[in-house]
Amino acid sequence: MPSLGTPELSLIFLLALLLFGAKWLPEAARSLGQAIGEFRRAIQSQDLDSPTKQVTQSETPLLVFISSQIGEFAVERREIAKAIAEIPVMRHWIFEQSPASSDALDESYLNKVASCDIFVQLLGEAISEPVVAEYRVAQEHKKPCLIFVRNDRAEYSQAVEAYMRQLDLKWAKFHDAEDLCLQIKGALSDELVKGYRRYRLSAEQVLELIAFGDLLRKHRVGKPAPMPATSLVPEMILIPAGKFLMGIDLEKDKIASPDYWTQHILYLPNYYLAKTPVTNAQYAVFVQTTGRNQPHHWEGDNPPRDRQDHPVVNVSWHDAIAYCKWLSEVMGKPYRLPSEAEWEKGARGTDGRIYPWGNRWDVMRCNTREVGMGDTTPVGAHPQGASPYGLLDMVGNVWEWCSSLYQPYPYNPDDGREDSEANGPRVLRGGSWAYVSKEVARCSYRYDALPSSFGRDVGFRVVVGSAALSPWF
Repeated sequence: MPSLGTPELSLIFLLALLLFGAKWLPEAARSLGQAIGEFRRAIQSQDLDSPTKQVTQSETPLLVFISSQIGEFAVERREIAKAIAEIPVMRHWIFEQSPASSDALDESYLNKVASCDIFVQLLGEAISEPVVAEYRVAQEHKKPCLIFVRNDRAEYSQAVEAYMRQLDLKWAKFHDAEDLCLQIKGALSDELVKGYRRYRLSAEQVLELIAFGDLLRKHRVGKPAPMPATSLVPEMILIPAGKFLMGIDLEKDKIASPDYWTQHILYLPNYYLAKTPVTNAQYAVFVQTTGRNQPHHWEGDNPPRDRQDHPVVNVSWHDAIAYCKWLSEVMGKPYRLPSEAEWEKGARGTDGRIYPWGNRWDVMRCNTREVGMGDTTPVGAHPQGASPYGLLDMVGNVWEWCSSLYQPYPYNPDDGREDSEANGPRVLRGGSWAYVSKEVARCSYRYDALPSSFGRDVGFRVVVGSAALSPWF
């Protein structure tokens, strides 16, 4: 089936542009990048108090001050200048550095420290007066301070570490110029994400920085660092217009109870459904750029480090709706929760099958209680459980919120069940890692919960109408 994630589509080019810069892209993609740039400039004048509309002031470059011992780090300074330019949103920046001699350390020079946006200090074998003075000025003016201590010789760091312990500061050790540059890029990216309001960054720019930081961390621990799938917009799969069988066929499904839901034929127009549920990494961008309350098991605004690619959980229906509204504003497309009819067609196709892969249960095709994982797994970890359209995790892993109110069948979108303002329980679909498989992890099973409720096995995925994805995609 056609997929929005195929390499020939503009989304991939856009992501490559956001993450790696225009020089990596074919000429055809650069015009798209220019169009995106023009769009961003066009919204510069909008209200910056809205977290989803905060944009960088490209006219005002960030000032990074590089402080170091006189006579040291000549090679590192040159490499740092190149490294910083690779950081997303740091296309416009300038830096000052320590003077060539202590005689030049006058009040006018220290004013440069006081006016910088971010203070970076490199420490080696000794602590000198200029280094101490620069650092104290940065502290007095409450500048973000990133401290790096060279550790290629044992004697280099002893005096420096003693001094830093005295000040009760944290620092990072580095071994050579390459290691230093990698750490500085990561630390600056993290600082920009944490201070996105101060630096007036948009949601898209925060996304770029988070994805960039993830690549750096993977590289540092020796893992391959391929270009990631979009960290903000999941791959979207076309579900073609047409009829499908919705509900239970008691003749085919012998396990189903007579109390289940009568099968009926329903027509749906074209739409695109996310290939996988929303991940922790995707939801984290939303939390960090809007200030919405994070899932209660997170560490502040950050999900567990080893769960970035797991589906987000402990989110209510209201949280999911807020995420969709935010994503729509950021991307300019009407993302929303799927109706339960859209969800079911995406899960089973048109032939009324019981499970996404067919009519015979297979415990190894999804993450359910029988597998014994006892928790979520990364999205897409069971490709053999794909639906006829290639959607993953449609059963098992996490329950998924739908837009629909829990109402009797037959499904009728015009009877009020798709009223987002109406009160009442909403539909959950798909089962999860915590529930019995054969009875629950099936395409037609419906469950209901209050929209304010949440759980450690409840997440969601997004949908968008096909017309809304033209002409960009």
